[in-house]
Parts: sequence; C-alpha cells; structure tokens
Amino acid sequence: ILVSPVGVIPYSDSLTFLVISAILLHLTYLTKGGVRWKKWLNLMWLGILAAFGYLIKPTVLILFIALVILIAFKVGNKQLRLRNVARAMVPVIISFGCAYLPLHHYELNSEVVKIDAKKKMPMNHFLAMG
Repeated sequence: ILVSPVGVIPYSDSLTFLVISAILLHLTYLTKGGVRWKKWLNLMWLGILAAFGYLIKPTVLILFIALVILIAFKVGNKQLRLRNVARAMVPVIISFGCAYLPLHHYELNSEVVKIDAKKKMPMNHFLAMG
C-alpha cells in the first residue's frame, strides 16, 4: 500500500527512465570540459547506454535523434566544428556496437525465451510512437 506500482512492478518504462537519466548525466559531463580520456570515457558510456536502452525500449534513440538535430544547428551556426563532432562519434558508435551485437546475438539464439518473429514489430514502429 505504501509503495508505488512504478517501483514494484518491473516495466520497461522504469528502466528507460534510468537509462535516459544516465545518458543525460554523461552528456552534462561532456559539456563541462576536462581531460581528454574522461571525455572519451563519457562518449563510450553514451554508446553503451544507448545500446542497453535500445534493447529495453527502442524509443530511447529519439534522444539521440534530437541530439543530432541540435548538433546540426550548432555546426551550422559555427559553434561546433564538424571534424570534432565526427571524432566524438567514433567511440559512441564503437561502444554501441560492442554492447549491442553480443546482446542481440544472445537474444536471437536464446534457448530460454523464444521470440515469435511473426509478432515482432520493426524499429520504425517504436520511433513513430515517440
């Protein structure tokens, strides 16, 4: 009676809030500046969190779509250099791939849970919902 159903019943939205909050935390750390290796570490965490968030709920990628639009405006206004943005994308993409591919392979070859391919929705469905 005293505990909210959001915390008691495991649901993808609760985990998604946690992932998005962590992504925003690492984006905040990136804007503060600092040592190069800490920036790379935060960029790698962004990729890992994006992979886990995508597996939990694909609408997490909407945050990254908004981030790309924001970066495009900043590059257009000469506030950011395209070369620096491209360099920053490398650790994000590599860490996303390193986190997503093994988990996706497990998901496809799991003997514990069988996923019916007829009932599976494409990623476009979830992005259109967001």
